[in-house]
Amino acid sequence: MLAEKEERVRKLFVTDQINDKGIYGVVFCDAGHKQLICVDDHYVSRQGRTIFSQNKEPEMWVMVLEKAWAKLFKSYERTNGGMTERSVMSLTGAPYAIMYSGRSSWNGVWE
Repeated sequence: MLAEKEERVRKLFVTDQINDKGIYGVVFCDAGHKQLICVDDHYVSRQGRTIFSQNKEPEMWVMVLEKAWAKLFKSYERTNGGMTERSVMSLTGAPYAIMYSGRSSWNGVWE
């Protein structure tokens, strides 16, 4: 949904231009409030390859987004797992709700 349209991803970033200071801003919607997270362009790497996200193309937006996401949650480790709904809300600003059916199985839920 977010990645289907490039402009949705671009809206997360303060700018899409590389700058000589190496500082980038990403705007998330955290708990219903827009929050600017600033990160630098230094990434954890080993033998010339980044340890976390990696791009096939020479783009850095994925690494900037991932680093800002980790900063929002105070560490890379705390971003592992979790609820998809929280990610969707933080990236799009869209609200979400979790509904429980009270069933022990999903069989027949849509019938």
